[in-house]
Amino acid sequence: MKTFVATGLMISLLSFVLNGQTVPIGVLGQEWSTVEIHCLPQGNSYSSSKITVGQDTVFGSSVYQTLWNTASEPPLYYGSLINDTVDGRTWYRYPYADSDGLIYDFSLQPGDTAKLVNQLFGSDTIKLLVTSTDSVWLGERWRERISLTNFELSLQEWWIEGIGSQWGVINAGNSFYSAACGGQELLCFWQNGQQVYQNEAFAVCDFNTAITDLQPKSFLKIGPNPANKLVTLTGVELGSQIVLTDLSGRVIRRSAAIDAKVELSVETLPQGVYLLVVDRPRPTSSILIVSDR
Repeated sequence: MKTFVATGLMISLLSFVLNGQTVPIGVLGQEWSTVEIHCLPQGNSYSSSKITVGQDTVFGSSVYQTLWNTASEPPLYYGSLINDTVDGRTWYRYPYADSDGLIYDFSLQPGDTAKLVNQLFGSDTIKLLVTSTDSVWLGERWRERISLTNFELSLQEWWIEGIGSQWGVINAGNSFYSAACGGQELLCFWQNGQQVYQNEAFAVCDFNTAITDLQPKSFLKIGPNPANKLVTLTGVELGSQIVLTDLSGRVIRRSAAIDAKVELSVETLPQGVYLLVVDRPRPTSSILIVSDR
């Protein structure tokens, strides 16, 4: 099994180099559904939106692909995308804005810093560290996947070629909320009516507004951060594997959660930045921690 996977990955990467093209994000036939999670005392409230690609539009001399939120009637204009498939970059133009903002760059390698200007969240530059790259088999093809860490929000996300971000098609660099509880995630992705991606944390691709989950999804919280003696995690699922690494990927500590509250001593760690990965039954969640000892 390992040999087969490795061989497939090598063929995929060779094909990518020879073709010199990245699968574009935002072409006719692509659809995304995203879930917005609201934390309430009685449980989580979920609502979802569906984004589709409409007819092309022109700004200046450039052709853009329009996005539409079809959760409302009539559909709402959600902005436009333009791709450079050779360099693997995608720019987003907020509705009625007079400029573009870079939201994807698939030319990045581990150790590079992604500098995004996602107009959905403002005009400030969003910086993310590329921690790893690999390929995943989705939609009957290998697609490049990039894992990144947002230092400002202490969040990790991924990008998948031709699909978008862990948080949704135009949410690269931000999960919509900076709080540990709540957020926005990609639910499902379709290409020409065929489902290509399904978020394993949810059993559906859409939610009716105000549906409440009586068994709310667990959200990790961490504090203090930065820390010099003790870091406490809450909302950890039992049986989760907790792995502490440095930014090079070297494993410093590994343990299993036997309680929803986990305390880690960082008193002996040198000053620096570390990545705390909580590998749950659901998709992996990562939190960046800083030791200021």
